[in-house]
Amino acid sequence: MALYLSILPILASDTISRTKLLPSCSISAHHFLTLHHFRPLRDERSADVATLPFPVDAGDGHYKPFTDVYKTETHDNRPSLQVRTKAQRQKSKFCPSVQHATNTDTMLQCVECEKWRLIFSKHKLTKNQVEQLNQVLAEIDYTCGLMLDDINLPQGLKSKLLFVKDHDCLDHIEKIYFSCGYEPCCIFCGEYVDADNEEDYYPQCADCTQQPIRKRDS
Repeated sequence: MALYLSILPILASDTISRTKLLPSCSISAHHFLTLHHFRPLRDERSADVATLPFPVDAGDGHYKPFTDVYKTETHDNRPSLQVRTKAQRQKSKFCPSVQHATNTDTMLQCVECEKWRLIFSKHKLTKNQVEQLNQVLAEIDYTCGLMLDDINLPQGLKSKLLFVKDHDCLDHIEKIYFSCGYEPCCIFCGEYVDADNEEDYYPQCADCTQQPIRKRDS
């Protein structure tokens, strides 16, 4: 731990270009950053320390033990990087609209990509039902692809035909989101942005360099 803490002031120094330094001496992953071959901190005690391996699927719903994959070649192939076709995804229970989204005024945030996903309901939820729903959702770690049918909802909520679309992490923020009057965010990454002053395009943050998406093309 001391090794990682001691590098922070070095990375903050104006004499070192972080954009050039990090790619040459680190491996960046979704949940960790591994530093290696860093000359200012080279220590003979770390000579035999290998970089952290990526999680490897064991094929039985679990990942292989760390001891089985340490010092082996692994790759970042987590499920959240995959993009499924429309045919591979579960169909929605009905064609969602702005009204169906505002019937719950509730969203789920993926713990992997941190994007907000709308929860739709065929019927308007009461204040107590919204509180019930939030209590249930507070107990789970949502990731894109999880369906509400996989969650043990109270009987009163099941009758409301609740659902969240079968998302992948690389999916954009749903266009319906921007018609609900919610806080403006980047359509690509979900980062909150200043109020949308561009009428023709969906909001986009400065870090996302994709081609802007026209609203009239939706």
